[in-house]
Amino acid sequence: MQEYISLKSKYTKEYYRCWRYIINIKLISKEEFIEIENNGIIITTQITYDIYKKYCRFSMFKGRLYKVQPILIYIIGALIIPLTLYLGFSFGFNTMDIVAITVLPIIIISITYSMFISPKVYYKSAKNISSINRYNFSEEYMTTESTSELANGFSKIMYSALHKVYEIDELIFIFVTKSQAYIIPKKDCSYQSIIDLRRILKKNIKKYKNYSKKH
Repeated sequence: MQEYISLKSKYTKEYYRCWRYIINIKLISKEEFIEIENNGIIITTQITYDIYKKYCRFSMFKGRLYKVQPILIYIIGALIIPLTLYLGFSFGFNTMDIVAITVLPIIIISITYSMFISPKVYYKSAKNISSINRYNFSEEYMTTESTSELANGFSKIMYSALHKVYEIDELIFIFVTKSQAYIIPKKDCSYQSIIDLRRILKKNIKKYKNYSKKH
């Protein structure tokens, strides 16, 4: 009996709303997956909480300074809020003062929640995050195999369907939309696999950002 990827996955539902993704994804049987697997780079991953936390923190800013930007916002808030309150009580509040003491705390609270609370809550509640996933990257497309309860099956994805790729020291993020990505931990790859995977992705995806200091 052929196994197909379940459409119950909320990620799959999101992907299927995008016509570009519909055109470039193909559900395949287990037999087809095994046949395809004979060619390409095979990587088996399991996402731990620490890995997922790094993904969440990177996704907030998606830049080379993603580790520094939250700290800068905390510093700016710690300086501006007390100074604004002091000047406001001393000389009176203007519109900019009110905006600063209102908006900055909201931003700081949102960043704190997104960095420290949200990843832990979502990781515990989402059954499919910690499942074992197997990827195969060929020259023309990638295939995925998931063992989660919500998305158990196989799929084939054309590189043209992918949104962007980011590489940092420990991880490679393959974004299929602006907010959803496949996470490839480098610890699960051999040195040669990382080199070959980087070559294939750079060749097929124009938006490839490498922020890794390790090569």
